[in-house]
Amino acid sequence: MEFYSSMNRILGFSVLFGASLAWLLAIGQIFKKGKTSIHWLLAGMLFLLGIWQGQTALNLLDSPSEILAPYSLLNLPAAYAFVPLFYAFGRKLSKQDFETRRWGFISLLLGLASLLLELYYLGYWANQKNLSWKELALAVWADPNENFTPPLLLSFFSYGPRFLSILISGLLVAYASFATGQDADWPRRRASIILLSILGGSGAGLSMYAQWLGRLKSDLHGYGAMIVTLSICGIYFYAQRFPLGFEFSKSSTGAKKSRLTGLDRIAVDSRLQICMETERVFTTEDLTLSTLASLVSFEGPKITPEQLSEFINSEYKKNFNQYVNGYRIKEACELLLEQKDRSVLSIALSVGFNSKSSFHSAFKSFTGMSPVEYRNSSSKR
Repeated sequence: MEFYSSMNRILGFSVLFGASLAWLLAIGQIFKKGKTSIHWLLAGMLFLLGIWQGQTALNLLDSPSEILAPYSLLNLPAAYAFVPLFYAFGRKLSKQDFETRRWGFISLLLGLASLLLELYYLGYWANQKNLSWKELALAVWADPNENFTPPLLLSFFSYGPRFLSILISGLLVAYASFATGQDADWPRRRASIILLSILGGSGAGLSMYAQWLGRLKSDLHGYGAMIVTLSICGIYFYAQRFPLGFEFSKSSTGAKKSRLTGLDRIAVDSRLQICMETERVFTTEDLTLSTLASLVSFEGPKITPEQLSEFINSEYKKNFNQYVNGYRIKEACELLLEQKDRSVLSIALSVGFNSKSSFHSAFKSFTGMSPVEYRNSSSKR
């Protein structure tokens, strides 16, 4: 028994370190210069994860009920609000033009809804069972009480964040596995995304199993939270190794020595225009940064994928996806108006997109409306 108590304390402090690290990283993203939407997304995700992990740490450390009970009330809203941000962040790493704004709104709605639900049930059952709200909060989220069985809906709802985290981890692994990268670092970035997703899902799985067994104050739950702590550390090292994974639309020339020194920019620009406007290579499905760099080098100045990425960032203020999709969307707009009987899918495939959904997402990002809305609005003029 002494051994398990000592192990709980070790795990508790380790998880507390993970929660503190998550908060520090969140603050770092907030005060980062040149922030983009993904920095705010990461900050929110880490802050909420810190709350979630913090509750687990306090529980494992057998903290006083005066501290643990009110803190436990934040656990469920923070966990539910975390889930949509986790999904959006993971998708953004694999798909640069993934739209994240709606997921912030979904996160806020889920957090508020779960807070209202738990407050309602705590008030209702406190009257029914003649227990204090502190006793009820601890029985549901910290230390199951044999004398009290939480209502079925609340019990079911409390499993939601961990179950959804496992599901999302699997989806992120699948998305990263099938995604096509546009830079030379993509294979390593993809491996990192898959590993971090598996770690997060495994940690959530162990914690969910501990919850099912009614052992939230156990080493099993601690091991699950410890794995999540490792994934938090992994996010930090990922940010250091692949900064462009967090800031796709910004040039990295100010952060490190430029790769463009000595490169004939005018010649590169001229060759790029020939490739895109005359040879129309943008219509090639799954066109990658490496492929485009090879085409530019074939009859122009020799350029590596890394140099081409930096050139597009600094010269056009766009990332590779935005640059290529700009040509594709421009072509699609013309075809939508000139060939009104042609299907949207046929046009999407002809300009280089490999699916209707990716075309729709990119088109709306560039024009503010769907392809059908664009075609119809132009017909009314």
